[in-house]
Formats: sequence, C-alpha cells, structure tokens
Amino acid sequence: LSIAKSVIQFPQDITRQTTQGSFQNTLRGLLAMFPQYQCVGLITHSTLTACGKRLEQPVGGRIVREAYFGSGNERASNDWYKLCDLVIVAGTPRVDASAIRARLCQLGNFDAAGLEGDWGEVQWRGRTVSGQAMIVRGRGYQHPVWRKAHRSLVRSAIVQAAGRGRGVLDDGCDVIVISNEECGLTLADRLTIPDLTDKHSEAARLVAELSATDASKNDGRQPVRTVKVSERLGVEERETRYILNELEGLGMVRRIGERGGWLPGTE
Repeated sequence: LSIAKSVIQFPQDITRQTTQGSFQNTLRGLLAMFPQYQCVGLITHSTLTACGKRLEQPVGGRIVREAYFGSGNERASNDWYKLCDLVIVAGTPRVDASAIRARLCQLGNFDAAGLEGDWGEVQWRGRTVSGQAMIVRGRGYQHPVWRKAHRSLVRSAIVQAAGRGRGVLDDGCDVIVISNEECGLTLADRLTIPDLTDKHSEAARLVAELSATDASKNDGRQPVRTVKVSERLGVEERETRYILNELEGLGMVRRIGERGGWLPGTE
C-alpha cells in the first residue's frame, strides 16, 4: 500500500501537564517551519485544544479545526483531509495502569496483569526522512509485556488520529505527529521544533512593518536596523538580535549584509 502523502514525527513529549504557553511556542515554531500549510487541523490533549486559535494573527488563523484525544472527532470524522492541507497530532495519549491490566486480561496474560509494570524511561530506534538511524528517549514500562501492551494502546490512538489525514488517498493531506512514543513513523530530519514566543512573532511583524517603504530597491522595502526593532519590541538590543537571528534561521526574516538591517524573509 503506497502512501500518497507524508506522515512525519517529531519525537517531543507533549503531555496534559504541558502549559498552554509552552505549547503555543511549539505551535508557532512548527508553523514557522512549514509556512506552505495554510489550513491546519490540530488534534491534541483536551487541556491544549484551544491553544491554536488563541495564537496571534495571522498564525492562529491557519488553525481551522481542532479536536482532542478521546473526543471521538479525532477518530470518526472523515472530513479533516477535505478541510485541511495539514493535520498536526500533538501529544501522547497516556493510559493508566488499570487499562494495561485490562488489556493483559483480555489477552489471557493474567500473571503479567498481577505485576507492576515499572514506569520510567525507555528507548526506541527510529529512522529519519534522510535515512539516518536515531535512538529516541521516551516514557514507558520497563516490564516487556506491559511495555508491549501500553505501546499497542497508545500507538493505536495516535495512528487513528493521524489517519484523519487519509494519507493513502491522492487527495489526502500531510500529517505531522509530535510525540516521543514509538509509532512506526518516519522521524523528521530536524528532531526538535524551535520554541517561538509571542516576541518572535511580534519581531517578524515589526520587520515587515518598519521595512515597508516606497524605495525602489529591495523589492520596495528599506532594511530596518536592529535598534529600531528593539525600541518597538520593548526589549534590549542584544535580546532583539538573538530573536532576529533565530527568525533568520527559519527563513522568516533575512539580513542585508552584516550591518545593513533586516527585511522580511518571504519577499
């Protein structure tokens, strides 16, 4: 069975304890990495569902649909791929020990069901888009039988959510999974999503605003100096330069020479 659309995984742990602010920083970073997607669906924990649309414009406007694990919408609805050009599945839907024991009893493994699984750090092997083998650290049970049962339950929830993209269809959409659970998916070449704060978004907006001019050079824009961005941003020039350098790495702004100032990266 050939996959018409891509499904890649960033092995970062997004849990129900992740703060909304931290998750929004991750979403900003991910959307900055993939500016080509403008109609994005988000499936995550119920505690984080509303984070996407709460982002500042225009970033937040790219999130057009949201659902949370366990709601039913992340499994049953068939119109995600029609509304979205990308589905983000962010988080690992953990299951408690009672669910593992129930699964083991269903399988007839009553001896293992009576044991403790010994929760802690586990490692698994994955391969990136470019073919590089990687070892990923995640969370799971040390007991091999418990680990297998836990993984089957969690992987099923993630894979079902990722299936909303209908990647096997020619008109399906791409899917990005953010979880450190082993799901049998291809890993992104860049394993870590950059954290982008609201200051990053504001700095990128200011570069676009302050560089706008009637000048004929540089596509009708005049490069803006770091100090000007710093004054409007309300942070020290050194911190502003650090923010702009990070944005440059993502292609959101571009530097004109060493001291020539900044222009939007997309123009």
